[in-house]
Amino acid sequence: MLSRTSSQSSGQQELQPRILEFWTALNQQGGVARARQLYDQATSRDGNVVLFQETETNLLGYQRLQTGNVNDAIALFHLIAEAYPRSANVYDSLSDAYLAGATRTTH
Repeated sequence: MLSRTSSQSSGQQELQPRILEFWTALNQQGGVARARQLYDQATSRDGNVVLFQETETNLLGYQRLQTGNVNDAIALFHLIAEAYPRSANVYDSLSDAYLAGATRTTH
C-alpha cells in the first residue's frame, strides 16, 4: 500500500507541470487550441490522465460563452465531452453553446 501511494504521489508530481501548462494555455487569448494539443499529447501517453476537472472547465466554457467567445466555448465543451463522455451536463452545455452561436448569427 505504501509503495502504491508513493508511486501515485510521484505520478501526480510528474503531472503537475502538464496541468499547469494546460491551464496557462487555456487562460490565454485563443488558448483553447493549445490546451487541446496538450490534452491530446497527454492522453496519447496515458489514456487515463486527468488534466482538468469537468465542473471547473465547464464553468470556464460558460464564461467564454457569456463574453461572446462562442467558438472557444464550443471547442472547450467538445474537449470536456471527450474527457468525460458519460456526462450529460457537458452535452447540455455544448447544446447551449451551439444555440448561442445560432442565435448570434441570425441577429
